[in-house]
Amino acid sequence: MKTSPHWSVPSFTSEGPTQKQVLVLFRGTPPNLTKFFTESAVRVANGYLRDGCSMLKVTSIVRVYDGLLLVTPAVASLSDLDILRNFIRESLPTGTPFEVALPSSTSFIKILDIPYFDLKGLKITQEALEKALHTSVHAEVFAYLSTKPRIDRNSVHLTSCTVYCNIWDSQQGTRAKQALGQPIFLAGWSCTIRPAAVSKQRVSSWVSPESRYSGYSTSQPQYED
Repeated sequence: MKTSPHWSVPSFTSEGPTQKQVLVLFRGTPPNLTKFFTESAVRVANGYLRDGCSMLKVTSIVRVYDGLLLVTPAVASLSDLDILRNFIRESLPTGTPFEVALPSSTSFIKILDIPYFDLKGLKITQEALEKALHTSVHAEVFAYLSTKPRIDRNSVHLTSCTVYCNIWDSQQGTRAKQALGQPIFLAGWSCTIRPAAVSKQRVSSWVSPESRYSGYSTSQPQYED
């Protein structure tokens, strides 16, 4: 039986990793997360779960890009997510914006014809680009960057570049679709957002050593233009 087109996975979206883990994402620059990478933090998280009458356990906490990944032996329920949300909230400075959710798929998009040099003649940096994306008209989409954007100069003879971005998304690419085909103003230029297809066979290979069991990438995949 053929899959309905409504549920098909777009070419610019990967299938999601295992859901036996809980993802914590931060909007903007995250706070210092060092204290979470300790056995003590794992014990505290499990204390919250135990007090909430949950059978779930956290086995480890690792960094994923600018967020956290809580590894679990089973899939967290909605009530488990609420408990872990309280654990994170009470472990962070008051008012820190964050989101706790089960892992999702990743959509891959590219932004065309961005100036490679800023107004001072300096090369554009990932940090400056991230800041611009997070304050752009599509800030709600780029708040879910899963890796730092990759900057590729179009040619040594050109002053423009293409920027590739990975976005946490649904398997239908719902979040990315909000921005695809839309203009975005960066460095004073109107640029276009397009899908960037990625070879599905390569998805499982771009995982860092510290999170190789999680199915998440902390490096850049190879795009198919």
